[in-house]
Amino acid sequence: EDTSDPAALKDIWMAQSRWEWIAANWREPYFVKGITGTFVRVQFQQANYGGTQALEKKYRMAEVVGVDMEGKGKVYNLRNGDKCKVRLKLDFGSKKDQCKLIHVSSHRIKEEEFSLYCHGLQDSHKELWTEKQVAQKYRDFKQTVEHVYSIEEVREMAKGNEGASVDSSTRLVKLQRQLERARAENDVDALTMCQKEIALIKEKERKREDAFKAR
Repeated sequence: EDTSDPAALKDIWMAQSRWEWIAANWREPYFVKGITGTFVRVQFQQANYGGTQALEKKYRMAEVVGVDMEGKGKVYNLRNGDKCKVRLKLDFGSKKDQCKLIHVSSHRIKEEEFSLYCHGLQDSHKELWTEKQVAQKYRDFKQTVEHVYSIEEVREMAKGNEGASVDSSTRLVKLQRQLERARAENDVDALTMCQKEIALIKEKERKREDAFKAR
């Protein structure tokens, strides 16, 4: 039985997914597993601010309860120009909804947003998160962040779409970690696949640089 205290905002921050992580990892094979169960700060509307023409962005806290990778809605552009149709399935405590990845904030959840979320849970007769539960969420997320590619995942990425835009630096770091592990374990198959994928990514980057210089 979980007898730990209710989670405080500082506990929630440990298990919060922010835009930077999403932007770097949404194409990764572990993305769904990694983000599901974490908390996000989501922009849900804009409102007139102080009677002026300026618009103030409004945010709410939510738990990610799933991911729609096919995206029933239209394709949209991410902040870096990539096209995407992925949508997060969210539980705001009092209701459920979906949002585009671009609506996830880069900043920490605020006290008033956390309070509103907790009130929503209570109004819906749901239990508040405990310190122990949130700590487990953080451990699960950390394990995903430190993900090491399997041979099958590397093989699928090697097939990849040549036109796909990926976060190359993040992928290279992870592949290098897998390469070192394969070398240490004398796993020839994994070593070969990692070397091929690393070479492919570097070649793509070289072509992008050449195209940029030619402008």
